[in-house]
Amino acid sequence: MRNTRTALVYSLPLLSIVLSLIVYSNSFSCGWYFDDFRCIVNYDYTNASFTSLYAFYPLRFVGFCTFWANHTLCGYNIWGWHLVNLLIHCVNIVLVFFLSLQLFKASSKRISNPCINDYELITALVISALFAVHPIQTQAVTYIVQRMELLGTSFVLLTVLGLINAGVSRTFSNRITWGIIAVVSFVLGFFTKEFIVVAPLIAGLYYVLFVIRSRKHQIAAVGITALCGVIAAAGILYWCHALRFNPLTLSFGPFARLWDDALPPDQYYPTQVRVLLMYIRLCLVPFGQHVEYYIAPSSSFLDIRVLFAAAVQLLLIAAGILTLKRRPVILFGIAWFYLFLAPSSTLLPNGMYEHRLYGPMLGLLFALCIPLSLEIVEQPARIRNTLGRIALSLTAFLIVCFCFLTCCRNQVWHSGMSLWGDAVGKSPQSWRANVNFGKQLMDNERYEEALPYLEKSFVLNSNIVEVAYNLGVCKFNTGDQQGAINLFKYALSLNPRLPEMKNMLNDTIVLIYTVNADDSLKRKQYPRALQLYTRVLEYEQSNTNALQGQALCIQAIGDTNTINNGSVNQPEQLDQ
Repeated sequence: MRNTRTALVYSLPLLSIVLSLIVYSNSFSCGWYFDDFRCIVNYDYTNASFTSLYAFYPLRFVGFCTFWANHTLCGYNIWGWHLVNLLIHCVNIVLVFFLSLQLFKASSKRISNPCINDYELITALVISALFAVHPIQTQAVTYIVQRMELLGTSFVLLTVLGLINAGVSRTFSNRITWGIIAVVSFVLGFFTKEFIVVAPLIAGLYYVLFVIRSRKHQIAAVGITALCGVIAAAGILYWCHALRFNPLTLSFGPFARLWDDALPPDQYYPTQVRVLLMYIRLCLVPFGQHVEYYIAPSSSFLDIRVLFAAAVQLLLIAAGILTLKRRPVILFGIAWFYLFLAPSSTLLPNGMYEHRLYGPMLGLLFALCIPLSLEIVEQPARIRNTLGRIALSLTAFLIVCFCFLTCCRNQVWHSGMSLWGDAVGKSPQSWRANVNFGKQLMDNERYEEALPYLEKSFVLNSNIVEVAYNLGVCKFNTGDQQGAINLFKYALSLNPRLPEMKNMLNDTIVLIYTVNADDSLKRKQYPRALQLYTRVLEYEQSNTNALQGQALCIQAIGDTNTINNGSVNQPEQLDQ
């Protein structure tokens, strides 16, 4: 009997894995996006080494090693990269299953009902299945560079499981084994994703809520785990130069150091309260998903929208506290959600993205599924059977809906046109959505269609280099060369170190002078044409058209001395 149960325990996660393989089967043809180019496509993995990978990005070293291995095995055949992401997701599904079993056992110690073991397995299967096919996970699985998120979550889950089992195992050898797993996972996680710092906090919270009964020991456990978390967080921030020490002052400046386009702190943190509520909504009711969310910034915590979002979340936390004695797993799940989000949403702010919910969403699944299952178990047999069938039917329907939505989201990720077309339709006030959709249209040589989106993006946020640059390129290709020159000069004023901007500016100026010179030559206005060809050669000394035009003008004028003496007037200046 025991062997049968063991086999069942190890085979049940396969059902969730099969579901995941089915719903992500249409993601293998999705393309490269965003940081994929900087971190994968444009990086020289052929000549890479451990030293060069570590130097490129120390805090993502483990993830970059997997990119290197991926490139060695299949080059840039994108299906191979998607396959590895999906396999890591499947590993996480198994880890989630076993962590769910652990939490259910800890939450049901006082329940003596003989059917508790069946509900334990069913609940763990439901949680792993919902985690596997939830549409909010699409960005983390399908967007290749977010393998960092997948790996980081793997190491958090392994660290938490290792720390929990190291403390509750009955044999010394098991404790040592699980302890080694926890330490190794934490170290690997430290070189993968900054949210590994929450692992000891989550494990400590588990001991406080489920294991330790003495109030004195609970306080000590909270203090120790909090100290470990603070030290680890400070280490990561110091490493990436967001936290700086000197003998007299402490400088904490992740906004200025890491993301130039981030909101200032007095706007970011009030807005983040609303973002957290949006995250909760997306986990519970995943509709209206897209790659670029726009939330109008709030400049004060007294903003009515901020107060409403804070009130809803405080009620959620209060519910966890009020049910602490009877259902501590609710508070555990809520704390998991906020702790997991804290490093990326609070310490290292750079926007609102779905991939950040990959690990945090688990907390809400724990807080909902396990208490609901326990409530059903504690009912009389007749009511329990009825409620159990209803719950399973609703869960199955929900999983089917999630599978459909995930397939649809993968379809959206198939091309840049579909991805940004979806985003700009759902967030028309997002400058990033507008500029990226306009760029996709330009890549398809649909410049007239792209122009309104790029102009709107410039109106929404004119202080971003890429906005001015892309609008300049569009104007250049729609015939407005002078407008393009003004935009390129403006973009250079924002960032003078961009060679592509200087090249584009020079090319535009050369084009304008060449067109005007050729026109003057046709009109037999030889002195003016000569002046313009001379200006072209100041930008491009080997411009064949300008050299030929200059020779024709000199021959037509027949008086090179006048030209050499500098008596020829300078050409008209371009508008500044």
